[in-house]
Amino acid sequence: MALLPLLCALVLAGALGAGAAAVRRAPVSAESTVAAARRHARLTATAAVVLGAAAAVGTAGTEAFSGGRAGGLGVTVLLVPVVYGIVHTVVLGIGELTWPRPTGEVRRARLVHRGPLDAAPAALVRLAAGAGAIAVLVIAGGALLAGPDGRSFTSTRGSGVSATSSTASPFPGWFYGRPALVGLLVLAVLVAAALWLVAERPAVVTRDERVEEALRRASAHRVLRVAVAALLVDTGGLLHIAGTAMPDDGPLRYLGVALGVLGAVVVLTGVVVGCLRTPDVPSAAPAVPVP
Repeated sequence: MALLPLLCALVLAGALGAGAAAVRRAPVSAESTVAAARRHARLTATAAVVLGAAAAVGTAGTEAFSGGRAGGLGVTVLLVPVVYGIVHTVVLGIGELTWPRPTGEVRRARLVHRGPLDAAPAALVRLAAGAGAIAVLVIAGGALLAGPDGRSFTSTRGSGVSATSSTASPFPGWFYGRPALVGLLVLAVLVAAALWLVAERPAVVTRDERVEEALRRASAHRVLRVAVAALLVDTGGLLHIAGTAMPDDGPLRYLGVALGVLGAVVVLTGVVVGCLRTPDVPSAAPAVPVP
């Protein structure tokens, strides 16, 4: 039920992409190529945000129809940013597939070998790698430390007959870690595919190579920005949940405070990353004149 909005948004995104490919008209001259590319990028980015937000809101709303399943709210909260990132990435990928192509005879071409990460912002790539590693550690650690139900943590104080134990929930065990891991893996695959499409799409015909490079950097930035934000929000949420499950007394309370604060900082970082401005694309660069 929670994935129904995701499926609906993906079907709608596919329909929009098919329609765009069917009705697309390539620029009639090289002078209009840059303007068409900028317009296409804006429309695609807007559609990605709208459809991603619709899928995220729909996913959040499905909890009302879940029948109050134990732990269902926590799973839904974890899926909301992932669903947004998945739909957003799919729409951007469709935008790359329907990127406008120039018509007519092109007398100038520049052969450049591009890798999927060549246009990607280095800071976002490093942040994604670090956050991904932390997410794997948190999910694996939670799966090992959680109780049999996969969503509680039991701590023991003392030893022998004087030993006492307490159990707290929620805790990021496999119950929460599995859907988060599956969603993040799907998002990672889609991001890799979208970055490959960015690298392989036709180059914009223009005399100023800054325009072509800036357009490609902007596309890669849009793909990574939201994906990294979703990864950080989910990772921070798991860390914060782990902190709240620590006991209020004993040495583990300090670990709980540290995990809670770290989780909040990671979530806030994700929100900031998701709001980063896309790199500017020069608009005054001259295009190659058509003879």
